[in-house]
Amino acid sequence: MTADELAALSERAAGIVAGGGGLKALAQALADAARGAVLVEDEQWRHLALAQSRGTGKVPASFAQWYKPEKSANGRVARATIEQGLHAVCAPLPSSGGDGEGPQGYVTLFSRTKPSALTAAAMRIVASAAGIELSRRGAGRPQARRAFWERYLAGEWSDHSSLKEDAGAAGLALPASFLGAVFDVEGALPATAR
Repeated sequence: MTADELAALSERAAGIVAGGGGLKALAQALADAARGAVLVEDEQWRHLALAQSRGTGKVPASFAQWYKPEKSANGRVARATIEQGLHAVCAPLPSSGGDGEGPQGYVTLFSRTKPSALTAAAMRIVASAAGIELSRRGAGRPQARRAFWERYLAGEWSDHSSLKEDAGAAGLALPASFLGAVFDVEGALPATAR
């Protein structure tokens, strides 16, 4: 990656953030610029977005097992060799408000070539832009809500108090009871009624 490519990536990331393009678009911008695969994960290492350039091949589902914050340069970018011929660089997303509660997620670049210093700078740019995108979403609240409802539908709770506690942590206020309803729309095709 050259200085001009880094500047072009910065401009593209700013355009994506300004236009509300989202995490997938930011990941694709970095994947194209660095010629690799980019994985965006939340603070609990859950998948948020994945983008790849051509020829990258298969990459791990998460960078969690290789992330060692104490081995990162200036606490910002961690590097690892995943396997022969596959290298990774991971940058934490800055926490919203700079309150120091830890990163709100991670951006990882998987590449077949060893990343340069400018690639690490590109990672920090995209991680910052992705942090803005997550802050716009409520600092990960939609993901927490989705995860809560998935666990709820799977029947993971047997204790009502822990259910209410977890709902509150996800930013949800549960009603005292639920009512299921089925509607039959007369004259509508089955596919349309769904």
